[in-house]
Amino acid sequence: MAIVSALVPITGGLHSVAPFLYLFPLALCSIQHRPYQSLAVGALSSALYLAATWSSHGLPDYWLTAGPVVAVLALATGLAATNAAMEAGRVQEVVAMREQLALADYRQRLSQEMHDGIQHYLVGLTVRLELARQLMGEDPEQAARVAIDQRYTARQASDELRTLVRLLRSPVVDRESFVEALRHHLSVFAERSTISVPLRIEGGDVALSPEVGHAAFRIVQEALTNAEKHSQASQVDVSLTFGADAFECVVRDNGTGFDIAGAADRTAIGSGFGLRGMQQRAESVGGWLRVNSRAGEGTEIAFGVPLSAVPADRPAAKAPGRPAAP
Repeated sequence: MAIVSALVPITGGLHSVAPFLYLFPLALCSIQHRPYQSLAVGALSSALYLAATWSSHGLPDYWLTAGPVVAVLALATGLAATNAAMEAGRVQEVVAMREQLALADYRQRLSQEMHDGIQHYLVGLTVRLELARQLMGEDPEQAARVAIDQRYTARQASDELRTLVRLLRSPVVDRESFVEALRHHLSVFAERSTISVPLRIEGGDVALSPEVGHAAFRIVQEALTNAEKHSQASQVDVSLTFGADAFECVVRDNGTGFDIAGAADRTAIGSGFGLRGMQQRAESVGGWLRVNSRAGEGTEIAFGVPLSAVPADRPAAKAPGRPAAP
């Protein structure tokens, strides 16, 4: 603005068009969403213009000549400040909306983690403690052993609670490889539920990314819980296939099965966190989920993902020739 003020007397004083260059800093402040700075720049521009043309104060028509320029600067200042205030308000609305979306996403993820994580440990803990209670009258020593053995499950539930605060990956998968963590979980599940859970691995234990390992662990965990609660299965087969370009995990039970179309109308997929939660986990790592089931024929849940997939924001890949979960 000092340069513009110097140009005013050089280029003709009151009759110079240089004062209109003051509109550039006004526009800049407006674009930067600074209403108060726009007002300050406009007032300073008018003062500098009047100071630069003060040498002509002897002219009778000084104010008549300077007045229109000052009026234009005042109008431009008002428009710039108004626009800056409106745009700043819009930016605040967008920021608030993004914060609300982020909070909603956080709550959704937190709810899913609570369902897929700590609930499994608490269910197992409750079942084993109930068994200990029933044994108290017949075999107190065995009841005590059953209760004491649940210390590990209680510690895992505690780990999950700390994990939920930060929404980190599964503490079990973090400490161990995916296959080791899964072997341990299947062993605990088989002991608790008396359901046979053989594990078959093809292609060797290829290191998975933490995101894919966590998603696969949670999907298997949820599939086992569903089989225990709803399928009346006596055996659940879990198979892992590490291919050159993709990883696939299949959980198949010999239980009662269910009507997939009917489940889509109920909370299993509609508003709950069961099959829908597994579908979302698969999609979050660029993978796919397939659910096959018929009444009386058991249920098969398959999860697959390209080994190169890292993308929480990329579209989910679909299994070639296979339908995704409904």
